[in-house]
Amino acid sequence: MMHRIGIPRALHFLQHYPMWRTFFESFGAEVVISPPTNRDILAGGAQMVADVTCLPVKVYAGHVAWLRDHGQVDAVFVPAIRSMERGALHCSKFQALPDLMRATITHCPKLLEIGIDAHRYKIPQEEAFRRLGLQFTRSAAKVRQAYRLACEVDEAYRASMVAEKWTYPEALAHLYPKEWPLPATPPEIEEPPGSTGIINIGLAGHPYCLYDDYINHGLLTRLRQLGVHVQTSEMISEEQARAGIQQTTGQKRWFYENWMSGAAGYFLHDPATTGVITVLAFTCGPDSAMVETITRRAHALERPLMSLVLDEHGSAAGMITRLEAFVDMLRRRGGQEALKNERSRAASRPPEKTPKPAEDGRRTFPAVLREIHRPRLGFPRMGTSAIPLKGLFNGVGAQVELGPALSSRTISLGVRYSPEFICTPYKYILGNMIEMLEAGADTLLYMDGAELCRNSSYTQLLNDVLHDLGYKFKLVSTGCFEKGGVFALPQFLRQFMDHFSWSEVLREIYLALTKMNVLDELERRVQFIRPREVKRDSVAKVWEEANQRVDEAANLDSVKIARRDMLDKMVQVEIDPTRQPVRIVTTGEYYAVLEPFFNLDVERVMGQLGAEVHRSLMLGDWVRLAMVMEALGFHKSEIDQAARPYLRWNIGGEGLVTVGQAVIHARKGFDGLVELLPFTCIPEVTVLNI
Repeated sequence: MMHRIGIPRALHFLQHYPMWRTFFESFGAEVVISPPTNRDILAGGAQMVADVTCLPVKVYAGHVAWLRDHGQVDAVFVPAIRSMERGALHCSKFQALPDLMRATITHCPKLLEIGIDAHRYKIPQEEAFRRLGLQFTRSAAKVRQAYRLACEVDEAYRASMVAEKWTYPEALAHLYPKEWPLPATPPEIEEPPGSTGIINIGLAGHPYCLYDDYINHGLLTRLRQLGVHVQTSEMISEEQARAGIQQTTGQKRWFYENWMSGAAGYFLHDPATTGVITVLAFTCGPDSAMVETITRRAHALERPLMSLVLDEHGSAAGMITRLEAFVDMLRRRGGQEALKNERSRAASRPPEKTPKPAEDGRRTFPAVLREIHRPRLGFPRMGTSAIPLKGLFNGVGAQVELGPALSSRTISLGVRYSPEFICTPYKYILGNMIEMLEAGADTLLYMDGAELCRNSSYTQLLNDVLHDLGYKFKLVSTGCFEKGGVFALPQFLRQFMDHFSWSEVLREIYLALTKMNVLDELERRVQFIRPREVKRDSVAKVWEEANQRVDEAANLDSVKIARRDMLDKMVQVEIDPTRQPVRIVTTGEYYAVLEPFFNLDVERVMGQLGAEVHRSLMLGDWVRLAMVMEALGFHKSEIDQAARPYLRWNIGGEGLVTVGQAVIHARKGFDGLVELLPFTCIPEVTVLNI
């Protein structure tokens, strides 16, 4: 029997503590919580996890370690929450939180775990708590009663914050008055001399950013000391948050979207709100996408908005200066009266038409003119993928315009128009799209989906940025495949074909897959030869020719001839058979692994240094596993089984594949592994820790 259960005062603590506590106390357990974050807790957590891990997870690790050392607990409750509702996922670190803690914390305490996922694995919250309760009692009725009571407390807790306009700490103080100190009541707000109204600031952000006074330097207290009234995310009702999401990102992709996009959207359209502040942690993946969209909406509405980014090296002085400047600016605008005047003027102007992503910038032509105005299609380059994809679309009758090869200009353009800590592939893709539009493309294709990390937000971001830059184009995504699988193919390809024909489409798909497989086969051979070749870069010249030959092949026979010729040329490359190179496997995020310009051609460099490189994620493998097999409902069983002792489930992107491939290749006796990950990549940073 577990008598003392520890709960870290970090991450999702403020949102779920009353529910969790009520559930555990129903079985007679005592709940122990860690103290507020301090320097030692943060320093301890930061020492245990990888340095590229986000600040809130470093804090969380520190709290788990504190409970290990000082809590005298039988177990620490660490949930793995993948999703609470279909389509709205948690960050990868939340999804793998117990696995991450177990892998990084020295002498990790016993973890009391649950797994919740309504999206893929179909484990709703009620079922997860049923399984948890059976660890305390054999009585299913008692477990149901405990869960029902916990839900009632949780519902009342959330409702009180909306009804009373309480913050999380204030609501906890009213719920547990003997244990939770009521935050100091701010003094009555008085209007400064010459002011035309009280400043009302909407504060949007995750609770663990808004209320951890150590990492945010007492943000709420400092705002109130400046004489402003503050309204926070949890004071917004579910209905208001949903409306706010529709006015910002347009779709709930993340669990925390209500607290960020929903609250910010509400504040931006609320006449009583003078200005908005978003608070996010440095390198936060979901927020980097959400806040970029919020910023663009605020700019379009001419509403004051400031973003505060928290990191472990930030100073209170710098934040205070920014807060003072923002509040002074709001006062100079005249407070609420000036805002009302602005809204009155805005109401007198004709409303702006917000273009739909799939329709903006495209003229509609009569059917007789469609041949003349056939779309010029562009899609992001990624390794050798452009060769089979270009052939596929050309084969079904589309015109393809890929612009120039990736270059320093490509990334320079992407960086110029990207959020600061969005992942690097986004910056490459944005720059690539700009160059395609400059070269004449008028239709852009992008692959997205709910389980592709924050990539699910990029379709809208790219559409917003490029239209704001003045480009006229149509953006097409692969979102239709998420619901329809391969059966959505006709709907997708009809955008590029005059007359859909299954025989024609299947022929071109088969040709494209054949090209992928041939390129993969040839590249594996190149990786074998490179560390053994006598004359450096001999095989590289053959590989360049192979790309050109396969690209030019118009039918299966041409591909087969190209394959035979290139294999013959590779046999002619002189090698030293006595060399015994070390074997290194490369794995990681698919763009970082497959695009040599992005990864500085690391596989070629390692081969020249004498390593035989085995890439765990070839292009054909990725297409079969990530697109075809997943769409048909089949999963990567070998990889899943290899990863399961270390990572319980798919956390988005290639995270599960990275862990599984590391295990598989270790068993095969490989000498080393290189994980290729973009800076701030959510799934890969998570598995880097594991």
